[in-house]
Amino acid sequence: RPTDISTLSRMIGEFNHPLRTTATNVVLPHVGSGNLLILTDIPGADDDASGTVLSGAPGELMDKMLAAIGMTRSMVSIVPMIFWRTPGGRTPTRQELDMARPFVDRAIELIHPRVILTLGTLPATEMAGVNLAKSHGAPVTMESGAILVPIYHPNYLILKPTAKRDVWNALQNVQNILKSAE
Repeated sequence: RPTDISTLSRMIGEFNHPLRTTATNVVLPHVGSGNLLILTDIPGADDDASGTVLSGAPGELMDKMLAAIGMTRSMVSIVPMIFWRTPGGRTPTRQELDMARPFVDRAIELIHPRVILTLGTLPATEMAGVNLAKSHGAPVTMESGAILVPIYHPNYLILKPTAKRDVWNALQNVQNILKSAE
């Protein structure tokens, strides 16, 4: 069991996951200085090309969302549910998710966030068993004591800008939770 994020990242990079053969890069966790962890789904094409989680247009929108609540990427940690892009960006199989899950769980343990913000359906379902459409923005207290808040993925917001109001409300709630923990 890795005892720090750099060791965990090295282990992820060396792991022989089946998706490793089709992905261009491994997309490792990004660790920031604050109490907010963002869990996203699978690496997008830009993430795969750059090896950076939440890059391209979705990453730019995420940065704007963070700025709206007085945060920057350097203040948050970001972990994908899978570290390799699936062929064509398809939904990962149960086996692919299960093989990556111990790394995700260990990252959460090592980061020990106060708030976990899930982006999109996959992390909301996998981490808290919630239906995103019904539970968008509704806080869930996890066994670890962290508060999980499921929101729409920036990709969804690019396609459906009217959903930004719901995300804004959820982000203000996240901001209040983080402030109450200080």
